[in-house]
Amino acid sequence: MKPYDYAVQIFWSEEDKAYIAAPFELAGCVADGQTPEEALANLRVIIEEWIEVAKQEEREVPNPVSREDLQRMAQEQSEKQNQILRQYIQTAVSTAVQQIVSGMAKGPLRYGFNQSYRDWGSRVEFEPAGSLADVSIPPSGRGQ
Repeated sequence: MKPYDYAVQIFWSEEDKAYIAAPFELAGCVADGQTPEEALANLRVIIEEWIEVAKQEEREVPNPVSREDLQRMAQEQSEKQNQILRQYIQTAVSTAVQQIVSGMAKGPLRYGFNQSYRDWGSRVEFEPAGSLADVSIPPSGRGQ
């Protein structure tokens, strides 16, 4: 494998005040430079050394991935994130429904009311927040 066969990410590091280059496939293999070109040139040397050490230690050297492999991995990661998000939403909705049902068992819901309390002795009144007739809906703007 040649050091230029690997997919490389190059980015500016404000902390290091340098460009950082790292191959996607080789964990812990990183180089820096004052320009992106210098970081890449330094990385090619580091990749060769990384592969040499891995072989000496009898560790597996990952093969370079293709563009298709990177796209497939990105798609798989996106699907995993979507699954996590769906599970989170389902849990949140389930929790909210349980809280509403639990509140209904305790007494009537008071959602949608202004909580203007007038305490006359032991009596408390709720004033409705308004009706739909009080709501004005702006024109949709179609045809304008």
